[in-house]
Amino acid sequence: MNLGLGGACVEVSEAPEVASTVQLSVSSATLWDPLVLNGEVAWNQKRPDEAARMGIRFEHGAEPRLNALVELLGAEGFD
Repeated sequence: MNLGLGGACVEVSEAPEVASTVQLSVSSATLWDPLVLNGEVAWNQKRPDEAARMGIRFEHGAEPRLNALVELLGAEGFD
């Protein structure tokens, strides 16, 4: 739903608990391989009869992944 340098908001069938470690795989026509980003669940929202949502806070331990995310967001026209 939303992707930025600090994190993402995604819809999932079932949201993990807050503080769970997760990986988000982002595919794009501008990437050879999916960009795999490590993060932590910052919040989740479970709604009856709708997809759950969760906020992921990225952990940018590897600079190449951060650089790849910056390039991806620039190529996709994000501000």
